[in-house]
Amino acid sequence: MIRTLRLGSVVLRYSSFTKSYAASFFPVGMPELPKKSAPFKITSDNKGDVFVRNSSEPGSLSVVGIPFTVKIRYEKVGRGRGYSRSDFILGEGAGEIKVRAKNAAFTYDASGNSVTLTPSAEDFELKVGPFDTNRNLDVRANFTK
Repeated sequence: MIRTLRLGSVVLRYSSFTKSYAASFFPVGMPELPKKSAPFKITSDNKGDVFVRNSSEPGSLSVVGIPFTVKIRYEKVGRGRGYSRSDFILGEGAGEIKVRAKNAAFTYDASGNSVTLTPSAEDFELKVGPFDTNRNLDVRANFTK
């Protein structure tokens, strides 16, 4: 169990597990640090295409050379929350969702819903689509482990 006691600008923590104390000191009136902006910008158009680009916000992290994974699925109603192959298939064949990239190398899981992208320049772009415009999409981009 961890107990915390705050006295003005001092925070004292006691851990019964390690039987140790830790103190933190915070200057009174310390300004808030700026929040980090997201390194990715995810947008869509009215044709059903999804775009993942570098965030153009000041202070955003450069992702050149860092692989990340984009997972796309339709939002489910009720208990179903996962991707289903009956929703869509990524690929180049007829009826499949096409994956295209500019200034980036990519691979995609043809049996699933994920694209792994490694940008080679700041102005990279991933375009995936077209998706059904009558359904809501859940798009997530995370760094690959």
